[in-house]
Amino acid sequence: MQPSDILEISGTILVSIGGGTAIVFGFSSWLGKVWANRLMENEKNEHSRQLEALKNTFLKETESYKIKLKKSELIFEKQFEAASALVALHRSFIPQINSVHMD
Repeated sequence: MQPSDILEISGTILVSIGGGTAIVFGFSSWLGKVWANRLMENEKNEHSRQLEALKNTFLKETESYKIKLKKSELIFEKQFEAASALVALHRSFIPQINSVHMD
């Protein structure tokens, strides 16, 4: 075996190892990207579900508060109407009382 043969065989081995390494590196890079994309998609889906649940909760609470506010508003209106009627009734009796005392 000649020194040139040894160098040629060594070079072929190194090139094949380098080529194999490049293939393994390329495959692992591709596989890592696939896994990362799947994990990212799962995280996005989970966050979307959580966000939708929060939206629904806030909408329900908002509607509940709106209903309570409307009920309070109706109660206030009824109380105001009753108070206005009472004041009107009181005012209608005041002149009569003054005229009774003057006689």
